[in-house]
Amino acid sequence: MRQPPHSPGAAGRLRQTRGARGPGAIERLSLRVKLLGVAGLGIGFALAVGAVGLAGLAALDTAAADASRIDRARTLQALTGRQLDTLVAGVPGLAAGSSAGSAAGAGSGTLTGRASALQVTAAELGAIDLDDRALAHQLSVTGQTATATAATARAIASGTRDAASFTAFAADLAAARSATSSLDNLLSRRAATVARDAHDTRAAARLRITLAAGLACLLLLAASLLLSRSILRVLRRIGEAAAAVAGGHLSARAHVAGHDELGRLGAAFDDVADSLTSLLVQMEGDAKRADFGRQLGEAMEMVDAEEDVRRIVEQAFEKIDPGAPMELLLADSSRAHLERAAVSPTAGAPGCGVVSPFSCVAVRKGVTTTFETSEALNACHKLRGRPGGACSAVCVPISFMGRSLGVLHATGPVGLPPGPEVQRQLVTLSRHTGMRMGTVRAFAKTELQATTDGLTGLLNRRTLENRIRDLLRDGTRFALTMIDLDRFKNLNDTYGHEAGDRALRLFAQVLRETVRGEDVAGRLGGEEFVAVLTDCDVEGALPALERIRTKLAEAVATGAGPTFTASFGLTDSTLGGDLEDMLRVADAGLLRAKVEGRDRVVVGTLADVAELDSRAA
Repeated sequence: MRQPPHSPGAAGRLRQTRGARGPGAIERLSLRVKLLGVAGLGIGFALAVGAVGLAGLAALDTAAADASRIDRARTLQALTGRQLDTLVAGVPGLAAGSSAGSAAGAGSGTLTGRASALQVTAAELGAIDLDDRALAHQLSVTGQTATATAATARAIASGTRDAASFTAFAADLAAARSATSSLDNLLSRRAATVARDAHDTRAAARLRITLAAGLACLLLLAASLLLSRSILRVLRRIGEAAAAVAGGHLSARAHVAGHDELGRLGAAFDDVADSLTSLLVQMEGDAKRADFGRQLGEAMEMVDAEEDVRRIVEQAFEKIDPGAPMELLLADSSRAHLERAAVSPTAGAPGCGVVSPFSCVAVRKGVTTTFETSEALNACHKLRGRPGGACSAVCVPISFMGRSLGVLHATGPVGLPPGPEVQRQLVTLSRHTGMRMGTVRAFAKTELQATTDGLTGLLNRRTLENRIRDLLRDGTRFALTMIDLDRFKNLNDTYGHEAGDRALRLFAQVLRETVRGEDVAGRLGGEEFVAVLTDCDVEGALPALERIRTKLAEAVATGAGPTFTASFGLTDSTLGGDLEDMLRVADAGLLRAKVEGRDRVVVGTLADVAELDSRAA
C-alpha cells in the first residue's frame, strides 16, 4: 500500500540518515577526474615498471661490459703469455747462432718483431679499465714487465748479447711470467665473480620487475576498486531510493553529494521525486476537492428550497474547516440587503457587518479577496472593531448568471488567513451555492408568476380553481365567497386605469392581511375575487367577511386613492356538487348583494340560481 507523501517510510528515513553525512573526498571529485586519475595511475605504474626494467637492463649491460673487459683482458693475458714463449724461443736461438753472420741477422729481425708485438699487447693490456684496484695494479705490473721483457729482447736483438743482457732478459722474463700468472689468477677469480654478479643482477632485475609489476597491478586494482565502490555506492543509493519511491515511500531520496555526473544524476532523481511527490499531493488535493464538489453538487441537486440550501452550506462549513468561523450572507429579494443565512455549526459566525451587496468589496470586485490582517491600511473596514480583536479574512462572492447573490465569509488569526485549500473549497462551495440558490429562486419566481396574479399577487384563476378542487377531493369543509368591487367601471372611467389598479392592489392587500394562513384567496379576473375559508361554514364565515369589509373601509379612508366598496356572495361546501355549482351559487348571492344596495355580504341559495336561470331563459 502506498504511504501518504507526508509520512516517510523506513526507506525514506534511511535515505535521510545517509544524506546527513557529508560527501567523502572521492565523492567530491568529478567522475571524469576519477577516471583520469585511474588512467594516470595506470600510466604511472607502467612507467615505474619500465624504469625498474630499464634499471635492470642497465645493470645487466654493466655486468656484460665488465665480462667483456674481463674476456678482453684474459685474451690479451693469454696472448702476452704466448708472445713471451715466442721470445723465450727466439732469444736462446739467437744466443746459439751468435757466431754465424746471416743467420744471426735473420734471428734478430724476428726477435725485434716479436718484441714489438709484445710491447703493443702489453700497452693494450695496461689500457684496460676493469674498475678494480688489484686488477688495475696487476694489469699495470704485467704490462710493465712485458714491456721490460720486450725491451730487453729488443736490446739483445740489436746486438747487445753479453751475459748481462741474457741475465737481464731471463730476470725480466721471469717477472713477466710471474705477473702474467698472477694476472691470470686474478682474472679467473674476477671472471667468476662477474659471472656470478651477472647472474645475480639478472635475477634481481627479474625480481624487481615482477615486484614492480605486481605492486602496480595491486595499486591499480585498489584504485579501480575504490572508484568502482564509490560509483556503485551512489548507484545503489539511487537504486534503493528509486525502489522505495516505486514502493510508495514518496519521501525517500538519494541524497547524493558531489557535483560530478553521478551527483547530478542523484540530484536529478531527487528533483524528479520531489516533483512526483508534489504532483501526487496536488492530485490528491484535486481528487479531494473533486470529491467534495461532487458530493456538494449531488446534495444541492436533491433540494428545492432555500432553507435546505442553507443547511447544506452549514454542513459544508464543518467539512471544510470545523475550527474556522464561517458564514453565508445572502441578498434578499430586493437585492439591497445582505442577511446572514448560514453559519459554521462548530466555530460560529465571524460577524461580518456588511449590510448590502454593494458595500462588500469582494462582491464589487467579483473575485475572492484575502486580507492578511484587519489592521492593514487596505483592509476592509468591516473587519475592524470586532469583539474578537484583529483577524485575517477571506471573502468569496456568490453569483448566478452574472448577478450577485451574496458572499461567503471566513476569518482566521492575524497573518494566517484560511489557506489555499480552504479557499479553493470555499470557491467550490460558492459556485454550487450560487447555482442552486439562483435556480431555486428562479424556479420560485417562475412558479410564483405561473400561480399568481401579476397585479395583485394573489392566486390566479387556474391555481385558485385547482386548490378548491383539491379541497373538494380531500373532503375538507370550507366556505367560499365571491367578491366584486362596486362600481369599478365608473372608478376607472373617472380616475383612470392607474387608480383602478391601485384599488385592486389595495383590496388584495386587505384580503391577504385579513384571511388566515391556511385560507385561500385569488383573483378570478377584472375586479372579481374569490376567498376560501377552510374548516368553516356559512355561519362561521360571515364574521370574517364583515372584518374584511371593515378593514377595507379603514384602508380606503386612510389612503390617497378614490373611495370604493365591495360586495360579497357566500356559500359553503355543504351545498355539495362541484366547483362550478359552488361558484354559481356564490355568484347568485353576489348579484343579489348588488341589487340590494352593494357593500354587503349575501348568502347565495339554489333558489337564487334558479331565478337567474329563468331570467336567462
